[in-house]
Amino acid sequence: MVEQQDQKDITFEGIVDSISFDQFKATFLSWTEQDLQKKLGAIQNPKIQRKLQSFLESVQVQLTDSDREMAKVYADDPLYNIAYFARAVSQMHPGWEQEGFETEDFKSEVVKLYKQYHGMGKLVKVSELNQLLTDFWGIAATTLADNHFRIASPKTGRPFKNKEETIAKWTRERPLKVRHPEQGNVGTNISYNLEQLNKILMCANQITPNGLAPLVVGERVVGGQTFGVLGIPDCNVHWGSPQEEYETARLDRFAQTFQNNYKNWDGVIIDVRGNMGGTSIAIEKIAELLCGGKVPYCLESKKRHTEEAALREIASLPVQEQAKWTDTTFDKQSDLPIFVLMDGQTASAAEAIVPMLKHYKGVTFIGEKTMGCCQYGAIKPVPLPCGGILHMGGVFRYYEDGMVECVGHKPDIDCTGRDALQVAFEQIEKKQKSLNQKVEHHSSKGRV
Repeated sequence: MVEQQDQKDITFEGIVDSISFDQFKATFLSWTEQDLQKKLGAIQNPKIQRKLQSFLESVQVQLTDSDREMAKVYADDPLYNIAYFARAVSQMHPGWEQEGFETEDFKSEVVKLYKQYHGMGKLVKVSELNQLLTDFWGIAATTLADNHFRIASPKTGRPFKNKEETIAKWTRERPLKVRHPEQGNVGTNISYNLEQLNKILMCANQITPNGLAPLVVGERVVGGQTFGVLGIPDCNVHWGSPQEEYETARLDRFAQTFQNNYKNWDGVIIDVRGNMGGTSIAIEKIAELLCGGKVPYCLESKKRHTEEAALREIASLPVQEQAKWTDTTFDKQSDLPIFVLMDGQTASAAEAIVPMLKHYKGVTFIGEKTMGCCQYGAIKPVPLPCGGILHMGGVFRYYEDGMVECVGHKPDIDCTGRDALQVAFEQIEKKQKSLNQKVEHHSSKGRV
């Protein structure tokens, strides 16, 4: 065991190997069982209950009473928790073996943390548990370029109270690898500024009780042309929750409203400023209608094929890989000009609109670089021995621009400091004025 060695002999590989796969599996499935049982007790929807019950039965088939006992024994052991965390990340994270994904700093920080806790007692207080979880998150935030990575406490949700103070502590030795801008610099989403629209076709026009922002389909006349305007500041679906059915129906209605009206428009403005992601079902539908067929979410996606990664599919739906996409031509795409408004908070499923519309011939991206929170998809929970939850992606996505995580997708027109919607209006008017001048020029040449 690593804990019996002299501290100078401790290595990352030794920490990972200090627990066996059987121990890892027992801990993973034991805490997954408890989590599923808790969810079953809180969910009333029969459809969701059946799904969760099926997952629970799959877990229990592989669990023994001795597995459950062992998980309890090690739950408050800080060294076991650190070794488990190291093994989970190194064997499950989809970026770990990818070119360009740096891991050496992560390894060295885990070793430092292990030495720090070496010889210390059990995790007795909630504050001690939360400190360890905060340490895990701090290591990841300063060494791994992964904007989706996060850790939850079983007692308090986020393991730390003051976000700014905590980040300041993390960054005393090295800067953050993650990129989480607090607010974009190119204006707010049209959904919060409806007076800019001449007509509203669909609107959930207030913040809903479950925290969803309004979705808007409207029209605006610009330069004598009618443009459809889609306000998409939120596309969350809380899968497995009582709100799931309402939230998916809301997105379906949004996509259907677009489908019923887009052929009547002279162009479309798609506003995803401030949209931190969720599900891409509505955005994918819009992109497919405009492009005349299936569009790629990315060039290709792959999952890890390790024993540890396979555990995640026992208690959830299998992670789907995407075969390499080679066709970037769309013969049936519409001829509508498209303007996509984006900012530093455009992330995850919302950010996917860039690769999905990148090869659409009439698209213009306006605003600022997106967050870069998209390389690792299929986020699934990984239970930690102490009861915390590690949220980590299940697939690595390949893009034409290479590694875009924590980098973002660039706009065609960077208008930092200006309202992207007003810049879009200017572009439309400019193109229309140019077109009118050409028509007038040809008309005057034909006069006798």
